[in-house]
Amino acid sequence: MLLIKGSNEVKKAISFLKNSRKTIGFVPTMGALHNGHISLIKQSKAETDITLCSIFINPLQFNNEIDLNTYPIKIENDIEMLINEGVDLLFLPDKSEIYPENYKPIDFSFDGLDLIYEGKLRPGHFMGVANVLKIFFEIIEPNYAYFGQKDYQQTLIVRKLIELLKIPIDIKVCEIVREETGLAMSSRNVRLNETNRSNSGFLFKILNELKEDLNNISVEEAIELAKSKVALNAEASCEYLDVLNRDNLEKWEEGYIKNQSIILSAVKYGNVRLLDNILI
Repeated sequence: MLLIKGSNEVKKAISFLKNSRKTIGFVPTMGALHNGHISLIKQSKAETDITLCSIFINPLQFNNEIDLNTYPIKIENDIEMLINEGVDLLFLPDKSEIYPENYKPIDFSFDGLDLIYEGKLRPGHFMGVANVLKIFFEIIEPNYAYFGQKDYQQTLIVRKLIELLKIPIDIKVCEIVREETGLAMSSRNVRLNETNRSNSGFLFKILNELKEDLNNISVEEAIELAKSKVALNAEASCEYLDVLNRDNLEKWEEGYIKNQSIILSAVKYGNVRLLDNILI
């Protein structure tokens, strides 16, 4: 695996590969890698000639300084995992390489999608994501970019960003990878205490029960029942849980439509936020 820290060096490597008619798959990460990230890498390796990963903890997407300061850093372990998976290039820039002095973030227009659900709870988060991805996309110019379904709202933002930038990148959204309990894998799961970690599959179970309940009771009743089940778990509080149009996260005027809906949720559990979703 080739490790590169400078953007100019990455551009030269990519230019050489593209001149050799190689297709580039890009997996952006913030490190603290787990099997969810590995699933993205495996899909990229299956579909492209060259897989490039980045590790960069993006300060612009943190609206909470405590969350930024406590984000897990395991760079040596990450590099070992990437080598074992056969990743071709690792882009490991420092902050000044991505955000030069006096960098002014771009205020993109996402038609309000960045202001609801995760965007409402984490003001500025999606603008931070969009700014760093714009920079990475311009440096790397990948043919494909891989993202996880767990961060579903983010995947919609990324698709809108691609439309705004008018760049020919095919966005691939990969299925959620889960722990044995059913908990959606996340770098922040390591912050769960032992008791909560062992019980953390309750959310996935509740979402599946909600999906079944939609066949028998109204959407409103099913959602309220699911929220009440979340509340039965000590240290758990529901930040949002809704049945939405999967294309724009808008609420349906009446009921829901199969094959066009998603159950979207975020639950605060102890000191960790659990994100999860199920397509209907």
